Amino acid sequence: MSKVKYRQFLLELKEKLGYCPPHSKLAEILNNEVTANALSNRYSMDGYIKPYEATKIIDFYENQKRNISNDIIKIPYWQGLPEEMKNPKYPDVVSRSVSIDDWGQIESLRIVAMNGNSLENYWYKIQNKDVLLIDTSETKVNADGRGIYFATSQNNTKFWIREMTEQLDGSIEFRAYPQNEIITKVYTKQQLNDVGFRVIGKVIKNVSLKLN
Repeated sequence: MSKVKYRQFLLELKEKLGYCPPHSKLAEILNNEVTANALSNRYSMDGYIKPYEATKIIDFYENQKRNISNDIIKIPYWQGLPEEMKNPKYPDVVSRSVSIDDWGQIESLRIVAMNGNSLENYWYKIQNKDVLLIDTSETKVNADGRGIYFATSQNNTKFWIREMTEQLDGSIEFRAYPQNEIITKVYTKQQLNDVGFRVIGKVIKNVSLKLN
């Protein structure tokens, strides 16, 4: 494989898989020889991915595809969602291909629909009403690289789906990507505690790409 831009590689990978894996997952596939932050920097700086790295990632997903069962499974909505965070396009049962085993136990997976346009200009688009797969075993915001998290506050009356990163002092940086802008806010640990902030899970896939 010849040298290729990392951004172009991600676009081709997304076309092949139907979704774009996060930098943290790709770093894991590469045995953390490259960190999620380093991959994020490559994306931001329009850098390259090394041929052996690209080959290793592609081989991982090719092998995974061969091992995926065709069983039909049911993944429920997260209990307590308001109606605006559901999507009538989502069926009662879906193919196991929307939930790959290495993401953890099926029992920890839940569905939520995106509410609003705060991530439509993210590096891969998440549009209003897109159906998102959440891993509820991931309840801590990662300090090493960014991720999209589903969280709640104010006694489960306010919900957040944002890119989040934990800072060294325990505060959390929230990022939104509406059209043509990036909105960044940082909340201290005390501010988050005061409103009962709680991470429900991490977004691991946009299921709408399988439904459309």
